Amino acid sequence: MNCSEARALLAAGIRAGVDSPLQAQLAHHLAECTTCREYAAAGDFELLATLLATPLPDRKPVGRKRGRSVLWVVVALLVGWLGFQTGRVLVAARTIIQNVDAMQLPSSVAQTLPIPTTVVPIQPVVARALPLPVPSQVPSLIPTPVASSSPV
Repeated sequence: MNCSEARALLAAGIRAGVDSPLQAQLAHHLAECTTCREYAAAGDFELLATLLATPLPDRKPVGRKRGRSVLWVVVALLVGWLGFQTGRVLVAARTIIQNVDAMQLPSSVAQTLPIPTTVVPIQPVVARALPLPVPSQVPSLIPTPVASSSPV
C-alpha cells in the first residue's frame, strides 16, 4: 500500500485495525510510514476539535415533561369515564325502549280486547273529634284514701 492509498482511506473514515484485511494493511502502512501516521493523528485531532467545538443541546426542563404526562393521564381518565357513562346511558335507553315495546299490544289484539273499566266505590272520610277521657281522680298534694276491691 502506498501513501496516497493510505491517505484516501483515512479521508474516507477508515481506521487502522484488524477487523478487515484492508484495515490490517492500513495499520501495517501506518506502522512503517511516519508521514502517514502524522496525517492520521492530525485527522484525529481535527475530529476531536470539531466534536469539542459543537455546542451541547439545551437541556429541557424535567418538570414540564412530568406535568404534561400527568395532564395526559388526567385527560385519558376523563375520556374513559365519559365513555363509560355514555355506555351506561345508551344501555339504559335501550332497556327502556325494549320495555316500552314489550308493553305494547299489537293493533289487532288491542281492537278485539275490551278495556276493563271498573268503578271502585269510594267512601268519604269524615273527621270527627274524639271525646277526651274523663279523669277518675283529680291530682292533689294531700293523700286521699282510695277504695280497693281486693280484701286486705
